[in-house]
Amino acid sequence: MAIGRTTTDLVASIRRRCFMKPQDPDFTTQDIIDMLNEQVGAYLSDLMRPFAQNYAVQTEDQPLVASQQRYAVPERAVNGTIEALGIVDSTGQSPGYRLSLYDLQDSVLLQTVASSVVPVAFSFESNYIRLWPTPAQPQPPTNTLRVQYMQRASELVPVASVGVVESVAPGAGSYAVTLVDAAPAAFVTGAAVEFVKARPAYSTLVPSGVISGVAGDVVTVTGTEPAAPLTVAAGDYLCLYDQAPVLTNIPLEFQECLLQWTSLKMMEAKGDQAAMERMGRSLGVSETNLRKQLSQRDTGQRRFLNAWAGFNGAPVRGQLWPLLQGP
Repeated sequence: MAIGRTTTDLVASIRRRCFMKPQDPDFTTQDIIDMLNEQVGAYLSDLMRPFAQNYAVQTEDQPLVASQQRYAVPERAVNGTIEALGIVDSTGQSPGYRLSLYDLQDSVLLQTVASSVVPVAFSFESNYIRLWPTPAQPQPPTNTLRVQYMQRASELVPVASVGVVESVAPGAGSYAVTLVDAAPAAFVTGAAVEFVKARPAYSTLVPSGVISGVAGDVVTVTGTEPAAPLTVAAGDYLCLYDQAPVLTNIPLEFQECLLQWTSLKMMEAKGDQAAMERMGRSLGVSETNLRKQLSQRDTGQRRFLNAWAGFNGAPVRGQLWPLLQGP
């Protein structure tokens, strides 16, 4: 059963906070959804990033191709940034070194560097990752560029724009999804779709697929059904790619601040200074409390002492010590 945080619930919550009736002519349901989408990018991403706890981090592998210099930054990466970059082979092993980040001046000086089997550095050019040196023959065909990035939340849409999953029947190169109701009108052949979990943190499941047929409440998708650890269950959502009726990949605790902030922006649009000040004070308290809750994601973490640090000057190699334990 889904937790009540769909767009229907989010819009209703904002209306309660603003003492706004559903028939208010200033803000329709779609207006409020649009404002939520705007503030996810303008406010929520900045609120999450300082915690640096890998919320919403996803992994994308791109095959290394001989003589290909540039590789795309994932299109759903927040602010077009990445969290980590590396090269792995088919077994998941890396060359054992970090790819160094070159600035633009370095990259200009390295224009004439000879090609190598495996790159050792990278730079950014527009929405591309430029590898140095350029991968060349003989390039191991199984080498891939592994990009880890913070994925922005999917565009919020009304619940009626997605399908609620009843069951999934696997097939050869495709699978059939039976929905609780008839498929939305936008579910047409050729449209890219993905599954979204109906419970927090509303994860997007990989891989996505492409609709190859629709018949009433049955949608046939070309592709591979998502596998463990996150799999599709009854009640989850089948959505057009990068859309969802919930805030995807975002801990539930962050959503309270987003609701308060969006309500404040609506009062700003109405010119209600008193309401803005009241909501601003409440938002400040919520942000402070959130920082206390999420200052450390692994709250049971213990301190690791490496070979160069120990109690009383005695090196301790590879031992774990309780966080509060003293000498």
